[in-house]
Amino acid sequence: MNWRTGVRVGVAVIGIGVATAVFVKSRGGPPPPPLPVDPPKLDSNVSLIGGPGKLIQYKDGKPSVEITATKQTNFTDGRVRLEDALVKGLGEKTFTLRGAIVDTKGPAVSGENPNQFEISGGFKFESSDGMVVESDKGSYDDASGVMTIPGATSFRRGRISGTSNGATYERDKDAITFLDAAKADVAADANGKGVAQATSRRMIMTRGQHALQMEDGARIVGDVQVLSAQKATVGFTEDESAMKSLELTGAASVTPGAAAAAGQPSMNGDRITMSFQPDGVTMQHATLTGRAVMTTSGDTGTRAIRASWIDLFTGSDGHTLTALKARDSVVVEIPPTAKTAGRFITATTLTATGEDKKGLTSARFEGGPCFQEDTAPAVAGRATVPPDPNACTPAARAAARSRAVGGAPTRRVGSAVALVLKLGGDLDAIEEAQFQQDAVFDSGRATAKGYLATYDEKRGRLFLRPDSRNARPQPSVDTGEMTVSANEIDLETESENLEARGAVGTSTQRKPGKGQQSASLFEGDKPVFGTSDMLVYVRETGKATYTGSARTPARLVQDTTDIVAARLEFTESTSYLVARGKVDSRIVMTGPAADAKSPPRPQKYQVQADILTYDDTRRTAVYEAPLVVLTTEDGNKTEARKLTFELAKETRTLDRMRAEGGVWATLSGGYEVTGDLLVYQADTDIYTVTGKPAIVKSKEQSGLCKRTTSAKLEMNRKTGAVEAPGSPAGSSTDPMPCSESIRPPRK
Repeated sequence: MNWRTGVRVGVAVIGIGVATAVFVKSRGGPPPPPLPVDPPKLDSNVSLIGGPGKLIQYKDGKPSVEITATKQTNFTDGRVRLEDALVKGLGEKTFTLRGAIVDTKGPAVSGENPNQFEISGGFKFESSDGMVVESDKGSYDDASGVMTIPGATSFRRGRISGTSNGATYERDKDAITFLDAAKADVAADANGKGVAQATSRRMIMTRGQHALQMEDGARIVGDVQVLSAQKATVGFTEDESAMKSLELTGAASVTPGAAAAAGQPSMNGDRITMSFQPDGVTMQHATLTGRAVMTTSGDTGTRAIRASWIDLFTGSDGHTLTALKARDSVVVEIPPTAKTAGRFITATTLTATGEDKKGLTSARFEGGPCFQEDTAPAVAGRATVPPDPNACTPAARAAARSRAVGGAPTRRVGSAVALVLKLGGDLDAIEEAQFQQDAVFDSGRATAKGYLATYDEKRGRLFLRPDSRNARPQPSVDTGEMTVSANEIDLETESENLEARGAVGTSTQRKPGKGQQSASLFEGDKPVFGTSDMLVYVRETGKATYTGSARTPARLVQDTTDIVAARLEFTESTSYLVARGKVDSRIVMTGPAADAKSPPRPQKYQVQADILTYDDTRRTAVYEAPLVVLTTEDGNKTEARKLTFELAKETRTLDRMRAEGGVWATLSGGYEVTGDLLVYQADTDIYTVTGKPAIVKSKEQSGLCKRTTSAKLEMNRKTGAVEAPGSPAGSSTDPMPCSESIRPPRK
């Protein structure tokens, strides 16, 4: 309160008034009335009884103190009793003390003023700035400058009024302390706002400091907020019409009041400091230290921020956050809603910024931030899985992926050097989360890594990007079945489907599924490596679509199997493959040896075509193009418009081969074939060619060559015979130069 030091002079000069009252009384006025015939008998301790009197003391030629009383009694021991006494300080410092009965104590030595007095019968202590203290009795010691009020006390100043059990005034500190069970009520301002009640065991008002100290169980109950702590210091404006600041120390707590707006924060900490808007009610700034917690409650549950230190600014409404900082063991808890999952963020520091009308628009977490999000169906207001403070450790991540293998994942986890959130007004309104530098994001069963990982929760997508200054290492995703690296990767966090672009590389660890053959186009437990310019992967079906470019064609490689095309569609679980555009495949199969008398052996088959379709359930590989070209390791070559390999059921042994449409082939043993259809049957080791006509060029032991023509011809590799079954009409065998080819012309 705006107390002035005038009370010191006002109280001290009471002794002067007592000493000079008789002198003042005798100098002026009419002569006293005659004594009664039988005067009243005086107490033997009483030396003088006087009536009304006044003393004016001057300082520097100006009146400084005025003392009046309706009656005074002087005692032989030097004491003086003033009844209905009034002490006023005049001039710049004005202070008033009214007492029903004032008993002075002091030396009986003539010429010295008393320096102690007792007040009884009720008194009022008033300052020129409007502070009024009232009680039944009290005492003052001028030597110590302390006034003691032992009983029930009331006080008022402007909009504030209150009571306490006992009080003291200390002249040197110019402060009033309300000693026990202190209570202060704040009346409404001109706008009907600001009603509050403050209680504590002890309150201290120091003049000139515009402050009220509350000690030992401070509590302030207002319309908007309820504040409590072991100790509180309230700062007022210069005119003391409104609260300006507040400091709460020791188990500090701020909770919304009965008239609080939705979203009004609750705050707890070892210490809380606050500043207010000019109305003295609306919070503007707050700092929480030591086990600091800020929570906001709503229909969706309670949002919480925990840290060692929290600093926040609010907009003009007093609850919309416009700036927020926190440091040391920061924890942010965001409850789930009917539309969004529950989230849990830990970090070393948090810095959030925003605007008065929009609220928080961005937040940055640093110092090993860890982001957790439920993946189970949201239950409004309640987290589906308790947050794990160690969720971002490698061991915890591995355990979570292991649990998710046999069922649905329960939590997404992300970490990086820094986490930046794009917000729609508050920390729970996350529009985008960007994990910056060394980002790792577990979507459940898939683990994504990259220099930057941007999580768009509304779209349910994670965007992985490299460092713009250094493209290595590339972003990557490990789905459990496939590892993907690329310049850019977009991962769907719910389905875990993905799209990768630019220098795509994959590694698929084969896990034979139900109905899959033990040997197929890609066999064994060796990984299948893929490259392309773009990849689309659908986890539910296990289908990966590779799209190549002029510089980077689509390619799948496993050991000796190598398939290149403009586009590859591969389903690992069923080993179903479709390759399109400039197909160039190299497959090792067990087929006929160059020497017909030797047993079949594994050899590489290279096929060039426009389309390749491999169906593992049918054990067929079908190539199609205007010109399909097959080249075997031992130099045989086959051309056709369609080529089909049929594999044995359990092995990668060629069981049957069909070449269709404009067929031309060279076969081991010096054979050349042309026709419409060529079929090789492995169990009989016989080639059958049909056409209009079918022609086989063969080389005789004599070194001469012959041409055999018919609608259908069979070439038995075991016997070397070329026959036309049934010797149909039109069949012929003619000699021909060995240097001449029967290959038909190609457009």
